[in-house]
Amino acid sequence: MLLLRKDNNIDLYQSIKNEIFGCSYVTEKQKLIKQIFDAIDHKNYWIACIGLSTVLEFLLAIESDFNSIKISVLLKNFKDNVGNIDIKEYEVGFLFSLDGFLENYSIPTNGFEREKEPKYINRHWIAHGRMYRELTKVDTYQILFAIYAMIRIMDMERRVKLQEDI
Repeated sequence: MLLLRKDNNIDLYQSIKNEIFGCSYVTEKQKLIKQIFDAIDHKNYWIACIGLSTVLEFLLAIESDFNSIKISVLLKNFKDNVGNIDIKEYEVGFLFSLDGFLENYSIPTNGFEREKEPKYINRHWIAHGRMYRELTKVDTYQILFAIYAMIRIMDMERRVKLQEDI
């Protein structure tokens, strides 16, 4: 996991926040995003996780063919082109860990009994209000970083397509 001094964490959080607010993909969700960051700032992690999950689902559904196969293609394209894009050092971990996060995040559930609850964030458990455990700052940041990574990968994909069209 990324280890930074507290002052760098604040810079990182603000940088990610600014990137998400400035992202054209989520323009329609600006009011929700503001409320999410207000929830994070007030340590209301349940509210933040539910809102972030909504934004992540929105990003994953932007295109009608944006399914797990499409996500795999985006991740492969990113990994193949990582040397050709402008990337900050701390982003590498977010971007390369996105596929593992999304796999756990979207894995189907086999019932919602307490003993079956996963130790990781899962969209089904959040969407159906079945979480028994407390959602934490760490959970919140996992989804936040996944959103950030998705935005960066989608931007990279757009830049690659633009270069191909030239």
